[in-house]
Amino acid sequence: MPHRSFRATLASFSLAAFACGGGASYSGSTGPRVSEPIRFGAGDRAPDGFERLGRVSADCCRVDARGGFDGARLSDVGCSSALLRAALRERAANAGGAFLVGERCDADDPSRAEGSLECEAEVWGPTSSTAVPLEPLPPNVDPWGPAAPLGVGYGAVDDAWHVLVDYWPEAGAPTRTPVNVESVGESDFPRVGHVTLGSVRARADVGRRVESLRGALRAAAARAGASSLVGVRCINTEDELICVARVAAPEVDEPLGSHGTLAPALAEKRESEAR
Repeated sequence: MPHRSFRATLASFSLAAFACGGGASYSGSTGPRVSEPIRFGAGDRAPDGFERLGRVSADCCRVDARGGFDGARLSDVGCSSALLRAALRERAANAGGAFLVGERCDADDPSRAEGSLECEAEVWGPTSSTAVPLEPLPPNVDPWGPAAPLGVGYGAVDDAWHVLVDYWPEAGAPTRTPVNVESVGESDFPRVGHVTLGSVRARADVGRRVESLRGALRAAAARAGASSLVGVRCINTEDELICVARVAAPEVDEPLGSHGTLAPALAEKRESEAR
């Protein structure tokens, strides 16, 4: 594939077939930040002393990995309700919210090859008379902790809409059913009994988190039905970050549970092999 600048690829991709938005969208009033996203509450009714600030929504369009893809956004490669819920919370927190009312997300089936998902909710926050200064998190709580099973953390959920992912299948590689991203592991070398399905690359402007790019590799592997990333390498060029890896899976398909994850016995075996 000829090399193209990250910005040129992102610009052309925004005009491509995917009709999903560029991240969480918010409409309403804004105020000072009063809550960290990780502390957000949700329910049918906001706590006393709260008022409605506005409405937030986010969507993504799941990528079909059959045949590979170039320049797909991480948000679409790793499209999930967990990612969208995290995006709602981070955007709502930036608007001064602290609670979501009537949160609604489309049903999520990770085994689907294509389709779109959307989440939306009303944003509520404390009134001026009940507002309190933003409290620091306890020492044992990481404010950058995982917001969704993709490697993106709170404070960087927006990375999912700015990291681009490429997947190039090996010639003659078997087509696999997509799996849940939690089922994808990492190894330095190919495992015995595994076949290489293809290669993946994630890239973004300097300033995005490397963890987000590594998560993008796992998301791409999951869409391809792979069980492991092999030989992950990340480099920092003058104007962009790049991570690459190969993706592999057992020669014989492993049985999956009802949610696209490995059956418990195989999951335990995989964890033991990784150690």
